Amino acid sequence: LKKKIIFIHHGGAIGGAPISMLNLISSLDNDIYKPLVIFTNPGPIVEIAEKKNIKTKVLNIKSIFFYGMHVKIRFRMLFNFVFYFNETNKIISDLIKKEKPSLIYLNTSVLVTPAIVAKKNKIPLVWSIREVPGRNKILRGWHLNKIKKLSDHILVTSDYVGNYFDATKNISVLYNSINIDEYKINKKKYRDIIRQEFRIPNDDIVIALIGSVQKVKGHYLLIESAKEVLKSHNNVRFLIIAGGVNNQYKVSWKGRIKSIFNLPYDNLERMKRLITKSNINKNFIFSGYRNDIPKVLACVDIIVFPSLLPEGFGRPIIEGMAAGIPVIASDTGPSEEILGKNSGILIPPNNPSKLTKALQYLISDFGARVKMGKFGIKRIFDRFNSTDTVKSFNKIIESCIAE
Repeated sequence: LKKKIIFIHHGGAIGGAPISMLNLISSLDNDIYKPLVIFTNPGPIVEIAEKKNIKTKVLNIKSIFFYGMHVKIRFRMLFNFVFYFNETNKIISDLIKKEKPSLIYLNTSVLVTPAIVAKKNKIPLVWSIREVPGRNKILRGWHLNKIKKLSDHILVTSDYVGNYFDATKNISVLYNSINIDEYKINKKKYRDIIRQEFRIPNDDIVIALIGSVQKVKGHYLLIESAKEVLKSHNNVRFLIIAGGVNNQYKVSWKGRIKSIFNLPYDNLERMKRLITKSNINKNFIFSGYRNDIPKVLACVDIIVFPSLLPEGFGRPIIEGMAAGIPVIASDTGPSEEILGKNSGILIPPNNPSKLTKALQYLISDFGARVKMGKFGIKRIFDRFNSTDTVKSFNKIIESCIAE
């Protein structure tokens, strides 16, 4: 019989965490393993999983410990975590009884309740910690202690995240990785195709920011730098690769209330309003959700990753490197660990003037862009090649099930 593995991911949106998880699932031997992916919300990432022929199910898991470096302590979170604990306990218990998994894999640190249920049912647990823990020492200590006690093996996405845990034999650094074959495309062909799609002139410089629009990820900071950059370089386009709310949300009661009071539906629309207010609309392009990142990046000259706070792993950094594009990243968290010294430029976080200077330098120096891009490709081969990552992942899965 095939060994069933249940993968659980919080949310349904596209992001580095679920994409990395799906890449790992795709590496499993179908003759040995039978994966089932549980998402806690419907969304575009569910559709991507289904297109990869991965069996999926959406379960409304509400008992979530939603706290970390990017998420402030909220009473509502603590209330929901406790109030919905029994309900979530039953949902996960029923799932385990029905599916009889050989192992459960959790793809985010917020899934404390499913971890407790897995432990209670004596199911081996591999827990991937992709976020930087929160600042509050009491909550952080409790959270990290739960992760250590409930996990059979802990996966962290960087040494930076791993440093929050005491040295233990059941912890491994498993970097997010790149399938290099996906980036072996005719770049000139797709450069022309994507630029035609977005109506970008051939000679314009394209600067891209990948990921859901959030203040903490530096989207609004980029607007401040863009205003300065455009004063001296008007042939620059800023490509925001991110999705927003769908029409279903707009006609929901929340959406209707926001519409009545002329409030933005989400951060994406808030960003668009700020751009309009700054009168730089013609220099910004919003792509919506994309699942063809290698092709889209063929039209890009510079990647920016201006996160204000540390992240567990910045996937846009390796996506830019794999595409041979220089990356400007905030020097926070594991950014230097990922980018290295020669594949781009590290700048202080939350510093629009430094971001502006770095952008102006790369806009003006084609040679520097090419040189950094080549270093980036080599670094992907050396450190973030999916071939090496999936080998490590498969060994860990085999070991935990065997034990």
